Amino acid sequence: FGISTYLSSGAPISSGRLDALADRVISAVRTEKQASAKVLVTDLDETLWSGIIGDDGPDGIDYRAEGKGFRHFVYQSLLRRLKEEGVLLAAVTKNDQAVAIVPFERGEMPLKRSDFVAFLASWNAKSLQIASLADQLNLGLDAFVFVDDNPVELAEVARELPAVHCVRFPESERELPELLQRLTVLFRRTQTTAEDRERTALYQRRL
Repeated sequence: FGISTYLSSGAPISSGRLDALADRVISAVRTEKQASAKVLVTDLDETLWSGIIGDDGPDGIDYRAEGKGFRHFVYQSLLRRLKEEGVLLAAVTKNDQAVAIVPFERGEMPLKRSDFVAFLASWNAKSLQIASLADQLNLGLDAFVFVDDNPVELAEVARELPAVHCVRFPESERELPELLQRLTVLFRRTQTTAEDRERTALYQRRL
């Protein structure tokens, strides 16, 4: 993984590893293709940003490209790229919406509120919130990927919604490449069309 090439061009692999990448690509196209996921549902606190918005307030969380916000900045950058490629993004949090929405209203993060097809903020179990969203979008649960830093929340969703792909947000920078690689595989895209780029707006109008 090359962070400089990823942030400048979107290519996650450093130039020195392109030979290895070519071997992996050849191996992948020789195997049976699996359907790509369509919806990424992300937690907010300690996932989309560092900190707890309800405890630390909007000035106490971090999502910048340096310091403790670095992992979250790279994650948000990846999600923004996936959205531009046609992936639907949804936020899910156990919180009051008026509290959880504040960081988006400031307009300082890579991701904006308009990048999300849905913003799910309540005190209900996250599995219930995801299942409700699947019904609204008329999509199967196997099209969903759920990312959270909390293993308890991941276990609850995995137990109640076994078709959903559950991915833990990393605790350290050294685990970040593994997260990016896994999400890239789950949301594989061979090309991006005009329809892909408009998919979020299309579903927003339906909800």
